[in-house]
Amino acid sequence: MQKRVLIIQNVKANHHHVSYLDGLARALDRAKFEPIVVLQAGVDITEGYPPPNYELHLLPGATYSVPGQAQFMAAAMNLLDGMEGVDIIHCSNPFSSVLPALLHKKLRGASCKVIYDMRGLWVEFAVHSGSFPPAFAKVIDAIDVAALHASDGVIAISPKLKEVLITKKGV
Repeated sequence: MQKRVLIIQNVKANHHHVSYLDGLARALDRAKFEPIVVLQAGVDITEGYPPPNYELHLLPGATYSVPGQAQFMAAAMNLLDGMEGVDIIHCSNPFSSVLPALLHKKLRGASCKVIYDMRGLWVEFAVHSGSFPPAFAKVIDAIDVAALHASDGVIAISPKLKEVLITKKGV
């Protein structure tokens, strides 16, 4: 039986991260895994690209807003509640994809592994860009650190990020 790997990220199909996610899903398919990709709705993913050879789900949400993150998170929770047999959940966004995966595992007793693919210091970026008020930084960072520790594995995009996660976040 093939292992089912769900890849979830709250970005639209035309976001630059999707090239990486699409390549990952296609590589998993070639390696005889069953990839499932979950992205944000709103863009035709097939325009100009070969059709995906994996199960694709498009959920409502927005990447850079609190309401959009909450909307995607709720939709992801509903999707996960209806899925069975997922072995690994590969997530990137701390709130809209990692938290639903961790809650699914904890509240539903799912036996899947949750992998947090950390592409950068998301909380710091969100505060510095003005997406989240600085007053929330400590709370948001604490949630992010808890998600890092609760995940079964963490991928750091660079050696420097790995160093920061170990020295400042205790991962």
